Amino acid sequence: MQNPWVNISWQNTVADCDKNIIYPAYCAKKGIDISNLPEPFSGNINSHVVCLNLNPGIGKCDACFRFDKTFLKETQQTLNQDLISPKTPRQYMWFTDIRCQKGVVHDGCEWWKKKTKDLVNAIQIPLNIFVIEYFPYHSQHSISFPSLPSDDYRNDLIDDALNKGKLIVIMRGGRLWYGIQDRSIGQRLKKHANLIVLSNPRNISFSQNTIGAKNWNLLINELKKPI
Repeated sequence: MQNPWVNISWQNTVADCDKNIIYPAYCAKKGIDISNLPEPFSGNINSHVVCLNLNPGIGKCDACFRFDKTFLKETQQTLNQDLISPKTPRQYMWFTDIRCQKGVVHDGCEWWKKKTKDLVNAIQIPLNIFVIEYFPYHSQHSISFPSLPSDDYRNDLIDDALNKGKLIVIMRGGRLWYGIQDRSIGQRLKKHANLIVLSNPRNISFSQNTIGAKNWNLLINELKKPI
């Protein structure tokens, strides 16, 4: 499937293929925020480590970033998988201290820095990971996520990671990820030899305490490999 996220902007926050499902009345009923930019994936697509998350939440400072040009640019470059070069990938957008005109740092930056503090200290190099969300649109709480046409592209990304034997980290939503029937992705994830599952999905943290010493060393070694 072709990347359905290349035309995202502040005036177009829903993938064209999803618009028959993700429309204002439905979103109001389900608590989905389409005034914000979607986040189907982020990070470096060439990373040796692929993290599977649930869906982006709604931050306390999101309103400050509405129509912000810098945030839009970072998001569009991420969704277009825009790399400076194969050997010099763009910095993971949530580690760039994205600030709005009021000087407020985006909640996404604060969240990721807090959750990966131990990991960044351990590897001592820029953290290049690739994160895929099960559901790409923002919501305040977990909901019964509908199946979307854009799921095909999400599944393409996971299928590629599985075929390449990449290290996959399930952050949240294990039941949902294991339930993907397309190309038997869910069953293949369960049996994937290179799989780490964070122990507390309600309080995510990339640390030795949450994954154990063996997996911690495996994760660090994968992240230190040149891309």
